[in-house]
Amino acid sequence: MLLLSISLLLFSGKLAAEEFDWETIGKIKLNTAKDWTVAEKVQGAEGYHVRLLAPPPRKAALLLTFMVLPKPVKGDAAKLEMLNRSFDAVLPQSVEGKADVKSLGLPSPYLSGYAQFTDKDLVGKDRADHQYLLLRVGQIWFDHQILVQLTLFFDNESQPEVKEMMDMAQSLRVVQQL
Repeated sequence: MLLLSISLLLFSGKLAAEEFDWETIGKIKLNTAKDWTVAEKVQGAEGYHVRLLAPPPRKAALLLTFMVLPKPVKGDAAKLEMLNRSFDAVLPQSVEGKADVKSLGLPSPYLSGYAQFTDKDLVGKDRADHQYLLLRVGQIWFDHQILVQLTLFFDNESQPEVKEMMDMAQSLRVVQQL
């Protein structure tokens, strides 16, 4: 069986390897931060979803949705347009009201970006365990049809979990079966 590796090989001593079978596509490889829990792995209509939770009492979560698009999206401009459209649902609820897109800093040929938002309804209020003040929404394009949608949930940019989530996102690999 021929395996084509579409990968980001960024390793850290604080990360442990995880591997998930992605039906009909291949394998998802991810380096998880120490003591993080894989709370959910689901193959759904939109793609393969993986939800990771920080260890208690820390408050952070990472949602990854791996997708194969029905048609290839070629060109960086078209991919960046899709990234910007991924912010549409968040913008009306955000303090920022617009997206300040930043790169994940991944090497070429991967295209990636994210923006951070503050939930305006939660500013200055107590939050339940499942509510987060801040979130980062982003995408990593592995090729013209395979991408991962990232959603990072947290309460403070200085939390160590934010760096851990960014490191996990940068460690992602999709190994396709051909």
